[in-house]
Order: sequence, then C-alpha cells, then structure tokens
Amino acid sequence: ILERENALQVAEDEITDLSDNLINTYEELSLIYRLSGSIKLTRDPWQFIEEDVCQELLEVMDLQAVSAVIYPHMAENEALVFATGAGVVLDEEEVTSFVEDHLLPKFIDNPSGVVLNRFRPPWEAPSFNAVERLVAIPLIGDDAPIGVLLAMNKREGEFNSVDVKLLSAVANHATTFLVNHRLYAELQELLLGLLEALTASIDAKDPYTSGHSKRVARMAQMVAERMGLSPERARQIYIAGLLHDVGKIGMPEHILCKPDRLTEDEYRTVKRHPEIAGKILSGIRPLEEMIEGILTHHERIDGKGYPRGIGGDAIPLEGRIIGLADCFDAMTSDRCYRKAMSPAVAVAEISKHSGQQFDTVVVDTFLAMDPDAVFSELWALTHHGARQSVEK
Repeated sequence: ILERENALQVAEDEITDLSDNLINTYEELSLIYRLSGSIKLTRDPWQFIEEDVCQELLEVMDLQAVSAVIYPHMAENEALVFATGAGVVLDEEEVTSFVEDHLLPKFIDNPSGVVLNRFRPPWEAPSFNAVERLVAIPLIGDDAPIGVLLAMNKREGEFNSVDVKLLSAVANHATTFLVNHRLYAELQELLLGLLEALTASIDAKDPYTSGHSKRVARMAQMVAERMGLSPERARQIYIAGLLHDVGKIGMPEHILCKPDRLTEDEYRTVKRHPEIAGKILSGIRPLEEMIEGILTHHERIDGKGYPRGIGGDAIPLEGRIIGLADCFDAMTSDRCYRKAMSPAVAVAEISKHSGQQFDTVVVDTFLAMDPDAVFSELWALTHHGARQSVEK
C-alpha cells in the first residue's frame, strides 16, 4: 500500500510539473506570437521595445526588472535605455555604463549571452545592489551589437537554459524589428529627399513660388498633428503637401508666371493640375494613399471648388488641410501679380471664408496655433531664417 501511495504521489508530482511546464511553454510561445504580430515597420520602435519586449518579459518570466539598451542609429544620437520593474529601480546612466564597460567585453567570448546567477556589481552602482541574478543577451545586427537585453532577478529560482532560450528568441525578434525599421527609415528619408528635390524643381519654374511646396507640406503636417492625427497619417499629409502641385510640371511657364489675369482657357488649364498630379502618381504604390488629398486640395466646403466640385465631408480631411495650408502660404507670399499679405490679413481672410471655402474644424485648429508664429517657422524653413517682407 505504501509503495502504491508513493507511486501515486510521484505520478501526481510529475503531472503537476508537466502541467506547470506546459503552462510556462504556452505563455512563452504566446509571447513570441504577440511579438511577431507587433513587428510592423510603421510601429514606433521605442514603444515596441518598452511595451512589447520589456513589459511582456517582466510578466511572462516573473522578473523583478527588465532593461534594454538600444544603440543609436546615427552617430550623433544618444543611446536609449528602457527599464521597467517593481523590485529593482535602475538608473539609466548606471545601466549604460555597466553594459559598455562590463558586458560588451564579455560578449566577445560569449556572443550568445551572459548568465550571472551570482551577480555582484563590479563597481559602485547603487541601483544594481538589489540585483542578485542577471542574464544579458546581445542584439546583433550586421555583425555588430545594436543593443543589449537584460533580465534581472527571477522571483523563483535561478536563470536556466530555458530562460536563456526564451530571452534569445525575444532578442532575435527585437533585432529583426530594429534592423528592418532602420532600413525602412533610410528608404523613407531617401524617398522624401527625392520628392523634395522634385517639388523644388517645380517651384523653381516660378521664382515667386520658391519653397512653396515645402512650406505647405510642413504647415499641413503641423495642423494634422494639432488635430491629433496619428504620426503616420500626419507624415502622409506632409508628403501629399509636398506633391500637391506636381501636376504643374507640364504646364507652360507663360501661364504659371503670367502677371495679368488669366483667360478662361488658361484658367481651365491651371485647374487641371490636381488631376494631372493624380495620374502622375497613380503608378507609384507607396504614394497611393496620398493621391486623394492631392486631388482635392482645391475643393471647397460649399462645393464651388475644382476639379470635381464636391463639398462638405465628401472632401477627404487631407484635402481640407492641404487646401488651407496652400491658401495661407499663397496669400503670405509675393506673387507676380501682387505683393504678399501680412499673416494677420491672411488669417482674417481665412476666418471670413470658414465654412464656405474652408472646413471650420481645420480653420479653428489653425487659428489656435498662433498663425504668426507658424508663418515665421515656415519662412525660416525655406529662407534660412530670413523673414519675407510683407505689407502691414
């Protein structure tokens, strides 16, 4: 009977251990799955590291603290340190010093990571005094560390090979995300550089509109951000603002620079530029989402705009924002047929036509931004701080 009871007890213990291992394995696999689902190029990388990596590891592995040091993408930027936990409060400078002075040399002989279950701070670092056990995993990208992931103080037991495998898997996901995001950012910078060069060449056809596209783009982005739109949508509005006049690329200079009133035929030609822009950009897949804002930046709330004559909510928000930015910059710039208005006069005109030509919410947002300060920033953007003279 005793042997049978002992055997049953052993079997129950084994089942309990197996159940615990299955639960832990499920949680670990769920973590990897969630991280995989969070790897999107448009996601903020620092939010990904702090929330999806550090916070998730803290909970799944039942740790007292998790930290990550991410090295800068550009040499002039500073390293970023993320630390989260309840049992250990870490100082960012101490974490950075520990990684650079003590961990990086160890990774030369231990490229897969370092396990210190009898941790003692190698230097005077008060925030590390509470750390008893530590695992450090390097994030290797392009044959060089781009960061380090640190897990500290399991609440139960020492770190083992299973813990190291999980941390390594998470580190690999984080590395993949960071490397791809940096490549994506470089491509975005290249794209923006090409678009700015293109629009600058279009603006250069008319000396009076030099810098116009860049100013419209920046103002539209500022309004979008003030309205609470997502950073990605605000960036798209910036690009659409850059390209809003790209349809003028094939228009005769004698029309664009004409100092007198346009004839009806000439005006009809100019009014085609939003549709021409749409056709030019329609074959460029990354720009597809920007086209509607470009097509509709001359539409009016009262339906009297062009090229479609749509009004109200039928005009995409992007078009309404870019349209206001376009008008403000046009009014506050010298043109061949008139001198620039002052910001105050331009604001009065915009307010006068709110709800008719312009969307009231967009106008209210713009007016709350201090238009004179906006004007100064926009003009400095394209004239290196030299403010345009305007009529008072």
